[in-house]
Amino acid sequence: MSASDPGASIRKAQQDTRSARRLLLDPPELEDVAFHVHQAVGKAAEAVLWRRAFGIRAAVGPALISTL
Repeated sequence: MSASDPGASIRKAQQDTRSARRLLLDPPELEDVAFHVHQAVGKAAEAVLWRRAFGIRAAVGPALISTL
């Protein structure tokens, strides 16, 4: 940013604001949480399929809770 370009500081502030907004809307930590939830749901669904294949009826809740 130079003194000859007064708009440079405004553009930098706008860019910083966009970056901050992007982090607030989609923080990297949420990607990890989403991944673990996806894995847990997948494991629970797999457990249900195995139970159905062998004729075992059981609640999904315990399978889901044990994977978290």
